[in-house]
Amino acid sequence: MEMAILKNIKGNFLRISLYTIFGIICFFFFFLIKFPFDIFVQNALSTIEKNYDINISIDESSYSFPIGVKLTKVNISAGEDNSLEYSIDEVKIKYPLFSFLFFKKEFAIYANAFDGSIYGSFESNNEGIYLNISTTKAINMEKAIPETSKNGFALIGMTNFKIEGIIVDNDLRTFSGRGKIEISKGAIKNISPLLKAIPVEKADLEFESSRNRSAIKNINIEGNGIRIKGQGTLKTGKTLSDSILKLKLFGQYDPSTGVGKTISLLGIKGKKNIPIELSGPLTKPTLKIEGKTLWNKKSPKDRKRKR
Repeated sequence: MEMAILKNIKGNFLRISLYTIFGIICFFFFFLIKFPFDIFVQNALSTIEKNYDINISIDESSYSFPIGVKLTKVNISAGEDNSLEYSIDEVKIKYPLFSFLFFKKEFAIYANAFDGSIYGSFESNNEGIYLNISTTKAINMEKAIPETSKNGFALIGMTNFKIEGIIVDNDLRTFSGRGKIEISKGAIKNISPLLKAIPVEKADLEFESSRNRSAIKNINIEGNGIRIKGQGTLKTGKTLSDSILKLKLFGQYDPSTGVGKTISLLGIKGKKNIPIELSGPLTKPTLKIEGKTLWNKKSPKDRKRKR
């Protein structure tokens, strides 16, 4: 008698489990068929545009299995008069099944952009948005921040990074967290009219941010007989032009190299522990070596004001 009751309980439990699984599968497919992905994408993009003061346009959006969307040819414009433009080849945003079943606001994002690939995860709760982003294939920094590399002193190259932290109130300036950036096959551009660029074999730095202030540490740049080390700070503004950089560095160079000979022509007396200061807006910083200003390109607006 007891064995029959136990067998009956097991049978009922199995049937209930199968019905539950079948119901979840039916609900899942009904969700995929009926969910208005296009409307969801448009509403999400409108919210992002409003919160971060940018403009976004996409050529096409489509469903991505199991729960997600794929956006192709995403164009982003920002800054004054939409002067900053970025083009991303493809973005996939996915809602993991675990997060879906347990109603967690957690998403995964994959992007092919700037000749590289980026992967990240975002989780939203009452405290803010937690993010963890890193490159899976190095990106071209010159394409990622074209305004900086065109208008002033810039360190460019194939870049890998890892960033993790939290953003509150939908404001990037409130980011608190840490990160690491590594650059290879790069160059230091726009040092002076006589020295347009110095090839860089490798460069790396670490940073820690609290709200709109970042401490930049362990800066290390090497290449072509040049070595630069130091640290600094970055105060994040609403735009790149409003973001203020202050770096205190010390460098050395080999005067026997072609670059070293050009540096000597600039009137740089020292060969070791040369004081270097880089400060000002990210889009047009001032570069000083041994107290001499070598780079301070003015923006078109600055020139108009002087006239």
